[in-house]
Amino acid sequence: MKFDKIYVGRGIAAPTPVRRTTHLGEDTGDTFARILQEERDAAEAELQNPENSEPDTIVTRVLADGSVVTRAYKGARLISETTTHGNRLTPSKALIAEQATYLPGAAQSAAAMLASLTPQGAAERTEHISNTL
Repeated sequence: MKFDKIYVGRGIAAPTPVRRTTHLGEDTGDTFARILQEERDAAEAELQNPENSEPDTIVTRVLADGSVVTRAYKGARLISETTTHGNRLTPSKALIAEQATYLPGAAQSAAAMLASLTPQGAAERTEHISNTL
């Protein structure tokens, strides 16, 4: 019995050719140097002052469709707003509940301004404002 006749075809296939990602006239070292120089020349990202971006008041609203809207304020300025959409099919955006939380060190003027945003206008309750139906 001859073993060399068991496999008639080629047992090893030639690898597929590698695709070139660089141009033929450009060296890889030159390409890297060019990319590195572009990164060095790019403008620096502008970083915000962290003390200006820390909120002192957070207002959370729950809507009839289950959506939750959270707003963060620094004084009278809105810093961020996040909306989590509800899963109820009710198209109503009626307000179900609202809560304002004042973080330590919040200015009283900002607290009074934000308390006036609540349905009751309860400016005297600066620690916790809640409206639940």
